[in-house]
Amino acid sequence: MCRPCHLKKRPYASGSKHYAWKGGRYVNPAGYVMRTIGPDIARREHVLIAEKVLQRRLRPGEVVHHINGDKTDNRNCNLLICTRVYHAELHNRMAALYQKEHFC
Repeated sequence: MCRPCHLKKRPYASGSKHYAWKGGRYVNPAGYVMRTIGPDIARREHVLIAEKVLQRRLRPGEVVHHINGDKTDNRNCNLLICTRVYHAELHNRMAALYQKEHFC
């Protein structure tokens, strides 16, 4: 006896064939835009953009800073490539300015 249509097994669609596919982009729990670059491989989009502009991978100790603080704004003009030490210094300065502006 033949199964009714709604009980027939359908092959599972994945990747770009899945009904909820959004182009391989999503926002991770930390707030960064991630881009799928292979099966089970995703990288932060701002790092991929910076590496494309540099035409090389980031070196150890290099990070990409969002100038306006918006982790989803990955325009070239909003990205700054700097060392981890300088990046920490930037955030410390910004925190001090914020504290001075709002609590003094």
